[in-house]
Amino acid sequence: MDCRLENFNANLPKMKEMLKKLEHEYDLYFSGERRFPPFSEHKELEQAVTFYSRSTLPTTATQFLFMGFQQSWTLYSNKWNKLMELKQNGIVNDPRLVGATRKMQQQFSKLDTARKEDLQKEDREKKEQDAGKPAAREEAPKPVPAQGVRELFEEFNQAKMHAGQTVELDQAKFQKKLEKQRAELIEKYKAKDVVFSVAVQDGKVSLKAKIVKKGSKGEE
Repeated sequence: MDCRLENFNANLPKMKEMLKKLEHEYDLYFSGERRFPPFSEHKELEQAVTFYSRSTLPTTATQFLFMGFQQSWTLYSNKWNKLMELKQNGIVNDPRLVGATRKMQQQFSKLDTARKEDLQKEDREKKEQDAGKPAAREEAPKPVPAQGVRELFEEFNQAKMHAGQTVELDQAKFQKKLEKQRAELIEKYKAKDVVFSVAVQDGKVSLKAKIVKKGSKGEE
């Protein structure tokens, strides 16, 4: 890249594209699909960022544009350096999962607590019904089991990583979205249940819902 002040407007889109490509190459390296880290590409972009950070850009607009890109570069660069340190120290094979795993463990604990509360509530309601108290007009759909959410959440993120897409880090929001979609589909199709699975089509990762009708084995 020809790093000169007069070339900034032409170089900025190239730098953004290089950052996007560099993110993909690091993902390949951390997942084991690339043998060596993309140090040469990293160094080339780093030199360009360093040059423009030490230069006086001619207008306020160009300074603002560069500052925005520089912030993105700094965030990504710091993240890669931390992940490289984890990998080189042999702590984990794929260090990208460390933060996600820690957050998932916290969410699992919350889900387990919520599930226990649901079970206690169901037990109280059953005892009330057995004692002759009026039962609810219609039982609300039961939540997706925490174990099922965890496995689906991990499979969904693995597929996203292989596709080079951003992973989901908040399992609680992921489960809430599932519960909402499941309740809507059960109501719409008067179904017995809804089963979710991970689908990949044309490089895009999504969740596929299978409708389980009452009195049948299942129908999509």
